[in-house]
Amino acid sequence: IRRPPRSTPLYSSAASDVYKRQDLASGFHVIGQGLITVRRSLASGAEVIVAIFGARENVGDTAVVESACYPADAVVTSETATVIRLDAQLVRKCSTRCPELAAALQQALCRHAAALRTKVDILAAGTVRARLANLFLHLAARFGEVLGDGTVVVPVALPRTTLASLVSARTETVIRALRPWETSGLVVTRDGAFLLSDTAALAAYAAEG
Repeated sequence: IRRPPRSTPLYSSAASDVYKRQDLASGFHVIGQGLITVRRSLASGAEVIVAIFGARENVGDTAVVESACYPADAVVTSETATVIRLDAQLVRKCSTRCPELAAALQQALCRHAAALRTKVDILAAGTVRARLANLFLHLAARFGEVLGDGTVVVPVALPRTTLASLVSARTETVIRALRPWETSGLVVTRDGAFLLSDTAALAAYAAEG
């Protein structure tokens, strides 16, 4: 289906909501550009980031397929983002007649499951440094572009507070852990991107546990 009707482009600015927790999941959301974080507030008032999604990925598919409410908030983390909303009822109807669309939905659900498994792997990595290394390798695999000199550019420069939430650590601890890497040039934040000079070194840190 090249031009499905009843699709709505959402041009969002930073910190705006794609959807809110307990909203009825009535539409599939495809990210054209930008970064979306899925987060949930705890009873204590703390906020936990469940997953992150970027360009050419879908967000919230599981709730839509189950005809349920969203279990968490989806918020724009980048300066701006373009998100296409497709009417869920229409997509389901078309998927019964289009095997390619049905397969694409299945693949999207598999990617969601993989993202959650990665979150578990990151949290189980051991030290904060190992968790951060795992996180940067994950970002590189999903969003990175390799330059001629081997540097990997990850065009999603997450704030330190977001990094801390993703690795379940205090922001101050993450800042201290990153400082030697920034000094050596292993991980540099520049122009809205992370520059990773040596992914093999990061893999070694991740393996330390």
